[in-house]
Amino acid sequence: MIANATVVATQIDTGQKHTTKSRGDGHYIIPNLPIGNYHISAVSTGFKVLVIPSITLQVNQLAEVNLTLAVGANTEEVRVTEEAPLVSTEDSSVGQVVQEASIESTPLNGRDFWQLVALVPGASYTPGGQGEPTGGGSLRASRVNVQINGTGFIWNGWLMDGADITEYEQGGTNIQPNVDALSEFKVFSANMPAEYGHSPDVVSVTMKSGTNQIHGSLYEFLRNDAIDAYNYFATSKNVLKRNQFGGTLGGPIKKNKLFYFLDIEDSHQLQGITFSDIVPTLAERGGDFRATTETITNPFTGLPFDGNTIPDDKISDQAKFFLPFMPTPDKANFNANQTLDITKSDLKIDAALTSSDHLLARYSIVDNRESDPNPFPALKQQSLTSVVSNK
Repeated sequence: MIANATVVATQIDTGQKHTTKSRGDGHYIIPNLPIGNYHISAVSTGFKVLVIPSITLQVNQLAEVNLTLAVGANTEEVRVTEEAPLVSTEDSSVGQVVQEASIESTPLNGRDFWQLVALVPGASYTPGGQGEPTGGGSLRASRVNVQINGTGFIWNGWLMDGADITEYEQGGTNIQPNVDALSEFKVFSANMPAEYGHSPDVVSVTMKSGTNQIHGSLYEFLRNDAIDAYNYFATSKNVLKRNQFGGTLGGPIKKNKLFYFLDIEDSHQLQGITFSDIVPTLAERGGDFRATTETITNPFTGLPFDGNTIPDDKISDQAKFFLPFMPTPDKANFNANQTLDITKSDLKIDAALTSSDHLLARYSIVDNRESDPNPFPALKQQSLTSVVSNK
């Protein structure tokens, strides 16, 4: 590249132009480009116009494109017909990008975006097994149980459009965007630049943006228990009904200048959970432990109770109060239903202020509502809620 040449990178989908001039040594820099497909042109007095019709810039990529201008008139054009390879010689970070085609074609049980790390060498996640965790476990960030190169989930950092969405106390992230709203993501597993210094591993996610063309999608995913097997310990078949539906929409507010992208997803799940409680026999509920081999002693005297039976006047009022809440042996093995409702949405606005200034605004919200069955049915359901937002 020669000095003082004009270089223009035009994002093909939005028409946004990013212009710079090469320095005296021929080097040029166009910082903070959004990911996507670009048309590159370079021109200088006394040289033919160089055109690269298409290159693809990936998430968190520091790319280098070497441009060679040929002597000639500005009215002549040299067009590179093969896509120019993007190389990075500025850092030694180790990572892999998962692109939109892989995101859209990978089947995910539950459609959690973090499950996509399984496509990256050295990264994995631990499935939750049969059923969702109770007690709020399905609402917590620690549910994002991802390991990268053997490190625990607590050591992972999470970024979305460059913003930190990591839950540092519990690990993982509470912001879990709609899979259909993702453009691509990258897993950094070693030697990241200092800007990622808060954790040894980083998962960086980029949302789709609006373009000059209106585009969107509608979907619904259904899962049920029609062909599920019986739980070995269950008295009857556990119910499972999961419906996930939503859509995305993106387009221009002002062509080549201002764009929007939004998505929303609703998930409703009803799932049976099997409980196998160990409870006292009917005789033991009345203080009669003659059928056991353990000797029951009086805590006040240290002597065994006569006939291994606790007299009624020696059973505390507290025990008598809580005893009705404990299942009897014939009701200790039972199925109960858990409900989990999740609503999540994102809104992203992109604005091209000038050829070198770009403004991005995003708001994300996740609303979780969980109702858990109790191992002691008399205590009724336990309801939990959680609302998380990021902007």
